Amino acid sequence: MIKCPKCGAENPDDKKFCGDCGAKIGEKSRNRTLRLAIMIIAIGVIIAMLLYIALSIFDTFSYLDDMI
Repeated sequence: MIKCPKCGAENPDDKKFCGDCGAKIGEKSRNRTLRLAIMIIAIGVIIAMLLYIALSIFDTFSYLDDMI
């Protein structure tokens, strides 16, 4: 059962609109899941970029140390 965000009435899971007030139900959790997935992907990309930059800098310093 899904609770209507507007009036609080209980509705079956397969309904898209509240049977009492007609408000759209179930949309909020899907948007939240999508936002969470996008946030996780964005954080992963940022971490990958930071690792690439850090490893590039470390490799450059290692190369310079070998030249000395």
